[in-house]
Order: sequence, then C-alpha cells, then structure tokens
Amino acid sequence: AETHTANVLYDAGPRYSPLADAGSRVILPYLRARGIDRIDLLVLSHLDSDHSGGAASIFKGIDVRRVLTSIDAGHPALGSAPARQRCHAGQRFAFGTLTLDVLHPTEAQYAAGASTNAKSCVIDLRAGGIRALLTGDIPQAQELALVARVPELRATLVTAPHHGSRNSSSAAFVRATAPRWVLVQAGYRNRFGHPDAGVVARYADAGAEIVRTDHAGAVQWRFAADGSVTMHAHRRDARRYWHNRPDDAMPTAIDHGDDEQTETAAERIEPPPARE
Repeated sequence: AETHTANVLYDAGPRYSPLADAGSRVILPYLRARGIDRIDLLVLSHLDSDHSGGAASIFKGIDVRRVLTSIDAGHPALGSAPARQRCHAGQRFAFGTLTLDVLHPTEAQYAAGASTNAKSCVIDLRAGGIRALLTGDIPQAQELALVARVPELRATLVTAPHHGSRNSSSAAFVRATAPRWVLVQAGYRNRFGHPDAGVVARYADAGAEIVRTDHAGAVQWRFAADGSVTMHAHRRDARRYWHNRPDDAMPTAIDHGDDEQTETAAERIEPPPARE
C-alpha cells in the first residue's frame, strides 16, 4: 500500500534458490521504479517460504523502519530485521490517512502452538472509504473464528486466503466479507491446483470480481480521493501478441473505454509470417 506519506508492504514473496528470491528479483526493482526508498511497515504474515522467502533481500536493499510478524523472534528468516513486533489481534498502526488493524491471530493461538498458516497476520487496511483484508494463509477454522469474533468484515478488496485453496474461503467467510474484488495470488500452472474451482464459484456467486495473478500478472489498484478506481493488470494492459494467453476471459479494466480499445486493437494484431 502506497500513500503520499507512507509505504506498507505485506509479505516478501518466495525464495527461488540460494541466489534468487522475489525480494531481489521482483519487489525491490518495483519499489525502485516507483521511487520508493523506504518501507514504513513490513508485515511478514507467517513463516512459510512463499511469504517470507524474500525478506532478507528486502532488509538489505531498502530502509525498513518496522517489521510486524507472527514469526518467532530470533528465527533466521528475520535475519537483519529492524524493530520487530509480534502481530496479534487488537493492534492498530496509523500512517496519516492509512490505518492498519490486526484482526488475527489472538494471543491464545500463540499459546496453543497453532500452525504457521493458522497464525497468519490478518490485516484490515483502510484508507478513506476503501477497506482491504490481507489474509495470508489462514485455514477455514481460523476464518470461522474471525467471522464469529469480528462483527463487520465487509471489504472492498480481499486477498483470497491460502491462494484460493479448497481448505480456505469458506462460505461463511465469503458471505461476511462480500468483496467487490478478490485477489487470488497463485502461480501459473502451480502444482497445488490453486485456486480451487469451488472457491472461485463461491466468490463469483457472491458478486465479487475475481482477479487471478496467474492470469493477470502483477495487479495494481489506484483508489483516488474522488472515489474513482482504476486497476492495472500487467498481462492484459501490457499484452503483446507473442505473450501466451492463460485466460482470454480475464476481466476487463474497471475504467472502461481506452483499456477496452487497447485490448481490442492488440487482439487484431497478427504475428509476422514465418520466414522461409
């Protein structure tokens, strides 16, 4: 999340090998391109490598002011992390117009030795009239506990828990959050089969627009002060004729007009004839 006064990063992406991770290959180049030279708050939702694997590179490559995480203090994954704090329900962080409330986990879950997924930091992020729920990998049991404990969960944008796994995004959670958009973070042709078809159907039935990173690539929402919203999906908006098309039915941009015309024009481009 980026505002005029603050930059908040949720999770650090996977580690690919001892020499490469999403922190160095994806996140830091993006931040530099945006002219961002500091992270006011880095939330590492939980220990799993696909969420924390790029953290070491981020700590080395940019000024991180504070870290909020469910990872145990002293764990090697935190490396050279600066001021670190354990996330637990009830915490609030404010950065100008941007506020973050921690909804999960509770201290009781730490005491009970819950799994790393079950301890994922769930963040309620708000700016103006926009509300986003960042959910990590919480399973259905934790979703149901959250629905029972938090009286109002309706959100503008929800990240599908656990990448759209069939063991998450329960019917009760989908009804309670009733998102306008749901972002499913899943790798192209991933071996887990995420997102589950039943999960996708539940969100669709609830009226949510489903945005999948395996189809859309990098996705950016811009929420303006006047209430207007634009969404940039890189695989669609920067599409070239030589790119593969994992989903021809990918949702069109929220602001229609130029985006639709651009996409239509791109679809009419024919590849050059093969040389003899």
